[in-house]
Amino acid sequence: MIFSRLLTILLLSLGIASGALAAQWTTPLIEGYGKIQYDANAAFQPKRDEEYKVVFAIDSDPQHDGVNADLWIVARFMNLMAAADMDPDNVKAVAMISGSATPLTMSNELYRQRNDASNPNLELLKALANNGVKIYVCEQALAGFDIDPATQVNEHIEPVLSALTTIPQLQMDGYVLMP
Repeated sequence: MIFSRLLTILLLSLGIASGALAAQWTTPLIEGYGKIQYDANAAFQPKRDEEYKVVFAIDSDPQHDGVNADLWIVARFMNLMAAADMDPDNVKAVAMISGSATPLTMSNELYRQRNDASNPNLELLKALANNGVKIYVCEQALAGFDIDPATQVNEHIEPVLSALTTIPQLQMDGYVLMP
C-alpha cells in the first residue's frame, strides 16, 4: 500500500515536472501561424549580420491548421527569424504561388462563389504581407483556373508573368529556393 502511494506520487511528480519543462509553441511575428519552439542554444542560428533572401515555391494545396501548409511554413520561417532577433531589413522572403495552390489567391468574393465558404488563407496572407513577405502568383496558373489577375486576386498578392520565369530570376538575384 505504501509502495503504491509512493509510486503514484513519484509518477505524478515526474508528469508535472516534465510538463513544466516542455517548451511552449509561440508565434512571435505571424500571430497564430507557423508555430515555433525557439532554442537560442541550438546549432546553426541565423546570422544577424547576413541577409537572408528566400523564395518559397508554393505549388500544391495540402492543409495545415486550416490553411495552405506551405504558407504556414513561410510563417514559421518568419517567426524563426523574428525569434532570432533578425533585423527585418535582412530578411527578404518571397512566396511564389502556382499550380494547384493558385485558388488560395482568389479574392474572398470569388472564393465564396466557387466554394460556398470564405477563403481560409486570407488572414495569413495579410499577416505575411504586412510583415514584409512578397507574395506573387503565376498568371499562367491564374489563366488555368479562370481567375482574372486584375480583379479576382487577393489584394496582398501580386500577379507575375510566370513562376517559371520569376523563380529563376529571383535565384539570379541571390534568392535561395525553398521548394
